Amino acid sequence: MSKEPEPTPMPKEALQAEQTTNTLYMVAPEHFGFNDQTASSNAFQRELDMLTPETIRERAQAEFNAMVDKLRGENINVIVGRNP
Repeated sequence: MSKEPEPTPMPKEALQAEQTTNTLYMVAPEHFGFNDQTASSNAFQRELDMLTPETIRERAQAEFNAMVDKLRGENINVIVGRNP
């Protein structure tokens, strides 16, 4: 069994380079919530008994909207996609 290669560190010059785009595509968290099928392999998921699923979705949407507003305030074009 071969060992996976170590990732190549990004050159310092690339970290300081000017961005090449001013547009982002972000998908709104319309179906955000706990998922039993993926929770066992996703360390970021946990069930929150003290909040209803509706409250969690509302908070996720508010956080998403705040980020879109912040990005747009920095003159970044944000295209918001919707889940089917």
